[in-house]
Amino acid sequence: MGPLLFVAAVLVVFMLVTRDMGPLLIAGYAAGGFVAASLAMWWHQRSGQRVAALLLAVVLFIAWIAATTSALFRLGAVHTVTATRLESLAAPLASGNDQLALVSWFQRATPPDGFGIGNVPWCGYASAGRCGGVPAQIHSDYTFTAIVGAFGTLSAWIAALACAVWLHRLIRHHGRVTHGEPRFIALPGRVGYDGQAFMSWIAVA
Repeated sequence: MGPLLFVAAVLVVFMLVTRDMGPLLIAGYAAGGFVAASLAMWWHQRSGQRVAALLLAVVLFIAWIAATTSALFRLGAVHTVTATRLESLAAPLASGNDQLALVSWFQRATPPDGFGIGNVPWCGYASAGRCGGVPAQIHSDYTFTAIVGAFGTLSAWIAALACAVWLHRLIRHHGRVTHGEPRFIALPGRVGYDGQAFMSWIAVA
């Protein structure tokens, strides 16, 4: 628990210094998965019940998501950047930040099979009056829009679901690869550090 709290503290401090709460928000949502899994594992070891532990994890995670979202909309106005993004979500066409309006319009204007690689109308640094696309720089959260523009909506959803399945399998088999403990291992002619634990935790995070 100590290393996990240390990593969380470093993340919080870094986000406060840079004033970018986006990664912190994502980490806050993801933390619910770790909390739910930890409590479900505790219940499983205590009672030996698998189905009840699974249901407990699902209910706790849903409750965590709901509570985090509610807190975001109630307290988001305290932080300027967060308030701007919430305004963009609530009224994208009237907000001072027009990026959500741009990507929403772009997704609706994209052909079913996308524009194709090399044909996506990114504006780049051209003026808005001379280009009917999206700017060169948008939020990294909108990577889904880039896939929609190149390959179409169906392909973008397939890619998103494939990433979710891959991530689930990665986390599920994490324990088979390493116990997560730093250790030394015997290598040909020398003793080396087992970097698999570190790399595996990075992938899971």
